[in-house]
Amino acid sequence: MPDDILLSVVVITYNHERFIRKALDSILMQHTNFSFEILVGEDCSPDGTRAVLKEYEEKHPAVFRMFYREKNMGATANYYDLKKRCRGKYIACLEGDDFWLDTCKLQKQVDFLEQNNQYIACVHACKLVDNENADVDKPVNFSFYSGTVYTKKEFATGIFPGQTATLVYRNIFLQPAYDYSVMQSAHRYVSDRTLIMLLVMQGDIYCLKEVMSAYRYGSASSFGRIKNLNYNLVEYFQTLESYAETTFGVKKALIPAKKELLGAVFGQVLKGDSAAKQTFAQLYKPYKEKGTLIAYLSGRTISYPFKALARKLHKRT
Repeated sequence: MPDDILLSVVVITYNHERFIRKALDSILMQHTNFSFEILVGEDCSPDGTRAVLKEYEEKHPAVFRMFYREKNMGATANYYDLKKRCRGKYIACLEGDDFWLDTCKLQKQVDFLEQNNQYIACVHACKLVDNENADVDKPVNFSFYSGTVYTKKEFATGIFPGQTATLVYRNIFLQPAYDYSVMQSAHRYVSDRTLIMLLVMQGDIYCLKEVMSAYRYGSASSFGRIKNLNYNLVEYFQTLESYAETTFGVKKALIPAKKELLGAVFGQVLKGDSAAKQTFAQLYKPYKEKGTLIAYLSGRTISYPFKALARKLHKRT
């Protein structure tokens, strides 16, 4: 590892021509007493994202390490490849349509981790913005952990410690203690939960309360837009549970989260989604005799006993 690079910033981008300048400028504006590198993975965007990146590469050749993909890799393969190339002791994350607000964000988080070896990572609060950078209200089902120390217990519930752009963590990929290829194999598009699992299984995550970044919620190019039932989150959750058990000896790492997913899928069933019926049946079987579950319908939270769910599902099939 080069002695003068303490942190690596990882940026994945696809179809972000409209937003990528603001994301990159928010990195370049950082005031730090350490050197950092910026790795950008451009995943063969059909828009003008690549042309914008070449401008920045020409202006800042010593800072940027650009990786222009010859064909679309998918978000997780793109992300994982960049992480393996990081030379810093720490890694910060940013997607191409989000941006940082605080010019000292990186300094604050690195200082915290340097002074608190017991934590593997730290996050902070964020705000939501629209495509015009105007603040938007958080939807009812949008939330992150409100406590201070995020552990395996919180991970099991499915809640995240913070949004991707808020995360700075120790570079576990520099000298990997485990096989981290699950980052790309678990799901083609979803990697945020996988990364949090890899981190929290090896240490706790501290949650700072300052708002230091903006998440572009609902952007047509946002990676969050493709994280839906069509890509079988059921199988993804099961893959993570299996990995956690075989690698870290942690059983049933996502049971509460899977119950919540079951509720969300059932909401789709009630709306007549035929594909969701099969997914629901797959999730329902292990839990059919236990507890209640939460279904999210039309922005309202409704609790159903499992047997009642089964009867309703039966009537609709």
